[in-house]
Amino acid sequence: MPDIPLKEAPKPADAAASIAEKFNRLAGQWKANRGPTSSLTKIANDPAYLEIILMGDPVVPHILASLEAEPDLWFAALRRITGENPITSDIQGDLHAMTQAWLKWGRANNVRW
Repeated sequence: MPDIPLKEAPKPADAAASIAEKFNRLAGQWKANRGPTSSLTKIANDPAYLEIILMGDPVVPHILASLEAEPDLWFAALRRITGENPITSDIQGDLHAMTQAWLKWGRANNVRW
């Protein structure tokens, strides 16, 4: 039987870097694709945004770091990935308050970013 070269499993640091690189690439594509639109449907159905959602839990710290640096419309992605929604009706539509609610959620759930 021929020897089949085995691919070495990625080290945790390599995997984290790979997730960060993929997130940054996809987030850049998402922002470029959407342009100045305010259509939440267009924003949340963008292929790059959907691919970020498919990355699952490992991408949550990257989304929260992005939110902390620059508030943006990551809320639907965070809801889909985590199954949580810390945004209460009284802050709905307030980008800053919604961002702060998700950052508070991340800290309360020991998400490191």
